[in-house]
Amino acid sequence: MVRVAGLKDQIHAGFTKPDNKSGLTPKQQMQKISKLTHDMVARQYDRYKELLSLLWKENVTFLSIHDLSPESLIKLERHFDEVVFPVLTPMGIDAYRPFPMLANKRINLAVVLTDEKEMPPLEKKVAIVQVPKGFNRFVEVSNQTETGERQFILIEDLISHFVYKLFRGFQVKSVTPFRITRNADLELQEEGARDLLKEIEEELKFRNWGETVRLELSKELVDEEIFDYLLNQHNIHVSDSYLVSGPLDLTFLFSFYKHIAPIKEHLVFEKLIPHPSKTLIRDISEEKQSIFDVVARKDILLHHP
Repeated sequence: MVRVAGLKDQIHAGFTKPDNKSGLTPKQQMQKISKLTHDMVARQYDRYKELLSLLWKENVTFLSIHDLSPESLIKLERHFDEVVFPVLTPMGIDAYRPFPMLANKRINLAVVLTDEKEMPPLEKKVAIVQVPKGFNRFVEVSNQTETGERQFILIEDLISHFVYKLFRGFQVKSVTPFRITRNADLELQEEGARDLLKEIEEELKFRNWGETVRLELSKELVDEEIFDYLLNQHNIHVSDSYLVSGPLDLTFLFSFYKHIAPIKEHLVFEKLIPHPSKTLIRDISEEKQSIFDVVARKDILLHHP
């Protein structure tokens, strides 16, 4: 996020003059951007729900882990223990361990815990578990070859369900998936830089650790206390938060398409094979001119997908 982050920097610096393009002050621009973006995200998740209903008609479903049969749950628990659990690193937060620096656009789980040894529990504790990047966002639950039925759950749901295994001696009170977007603007000192390429390389190293400019949470799973806690920790306004009606980060659908396409070929768009322009070939072959001669004489529309 570059443009919005730049506007936020202007607001923090107390800049109140309207620019010469939009005629709006940075604060007014941010208000308009926020409204348009919230509306766009709402429409995006409406389309996602429509897509789920269409996939359901094709016997492809995303399930909640609470809807699984005991047999499927046992299978998934084995997968969690053997594959997912070894790469999870919980990060506790207390007086000696401050809130961790989280990577840009990565899905995290905020886990609220109470100590089982305290009777009654006196204080809630918070830990962060980052969803591993090297895994697919979806885990296949069942594959019925005869009927063509395919069932999936999201990996963050799997981790949330078995996250108690990371915290022996504690009771899990809530698990809230969230994602932050950081300031990706580059602050380059071009005039004083001896090597501009080196300067850019150094700035890119810090691009994933800029100031937080957006917070996303799943509306169905949000813990209100954690919501307020995250807003405070990242020092962002509630207008920069997005409570979405579905899973975070819908870009996982690209990899899901690649996974499902071989078995649902009738749903895949037919590949378009590029063809050379017939008009261009005729002009070149009949008049024996180069393509540059033809372009100099008239406009030619070429489509490059």
